[in-house]
Amino acid sequence: MSDYEVTAPADSGSSVLTENAKVRGNWDVIQNTLDIDHFAMAKPLSATDGQHKQVTIPEIDTTPTGVDNTGILYVEETAAKAELFYQDQDDNAVQLTSKGTPTSFIKAFVSFSVTGAIATGSFNVASVAKNIIGANKARFYWDITFSTPFADTNYTILGNAVTDQRTRVLIVVEKFVDKVRVMIIDESEEAATWYGGEVVIFKL
Repeated sequence: MSDYEVTAPADSGSSVLTENAKVRGNWDVIQNTLDIDHFAMAKPLSATDGQHKQVTIPEIDTTPTGVDNTGILYVEETAAKAELFYQDQDDNAVQLTSKGTPTSFIKAFVSFSVTGAIATGSFNVASVAKNIIGANKARFYWDITFSTPFADTNYTILGNAVTDQRTRVLIVVEKFVDKVRVMIIDESEEAATWYGGEVVIFKL
């Protein structure tokens, strides 16, 4: 592709005839540039000419600054991957993709058995371990350790016990940046014991 001649045609001292090659060259550059990601203009024109075939967004090095009444879509490198972001006018940025999949407010999920074995489909959970606290060993806790710790404990937990038909409740005991401690109580027994469960971690 030839260079775009920004000074062609000249303001004075030349004619269309003398600048013709440069003008035609500029039209070629414009056409070739439009052909990137667009349906090319042809003769006769078709309904799709000029429309997008795809949108290619190179990475930027600096996060953009918000503009009033405007949303900004851009690509930024995150963990050595080009990821898609959206930013509003108040500089609030949301990452839309992560390693080839859409991002989600669900940041961790685990389904575990009575032995603490982690089921297939769980993610961002490194381990589920039994923890007995108290001199009388009356409290049985599960320590669920995250594969990637959070920056803070401002996350929400939903969970339930995976057992038989009896009523059992999963209670959050304490939250940490690297793990969450839960207890599963059998209401009929009024005590905690070892039952499997499912835990979902949400974070906005």
